[in-house]
Amino acid sequence: MAILTTGAIRVVTAVVLVVALPACTVTFRHKPIVPIDNDRNYNVSVQTCWDTSKKVVTDFTSGVEEEDFDPQNNAGLLVTRYAVFSDSGENDWQYLRGVSYSQGAPFIGGRYQLTLTTRTVRGGACKVRVVARIEGYMGEEYGYQALRSTGLLEQEIFNRISADLGTEPVGS
Repeated sequence: MAILTTGAIRVVTAVVLVVALPACTVTFRHKPIVPIDNDRNYNVSVQTCWDTSKKVVTDFTSGVEEEDFDPQNNAGLLVTRYAVFSDSGENDWQYLRGVSYSQGAPFIGGRYQLTLTTRTVRGGACKVRVVARIEGYMGEEYGYQALRSTGLLEQEIFNRISADLGTEPVGS
């Protein structure tokens, strides 16, 4: 029976580590999920911000399902109707992969709904928040499944609001 010396044990351990460690490294097969920055402040009145946001959202989607503006509290809410991705002229599943973390699931289509809020913040600026609810369609058996947004739809709305207002957002 052979007895390994301390030096031999160290050599064997080092060889095992050199061979096994590369297999233990962390890799991302899918893009990592990052937090979405879905708030922007604009140096305009809340009424101007509300009117512009409403126009942008109405032009971008299938229309507004719910809207409420409270001038006393300087706050507003817009919720759009669900819009199907093919309405944008894009291939449903390819566009769905760009705007959500769908992880390659077998979706055959998708839809989204936007919720937009406006309110006054310190200094008289207007804060706009855009949240996209994205769903992928997997067929009649599974229906629509909720997905996490990558932030691309939200960014597109902010870009359009900035363009219509003629000003860029200011620091949050």
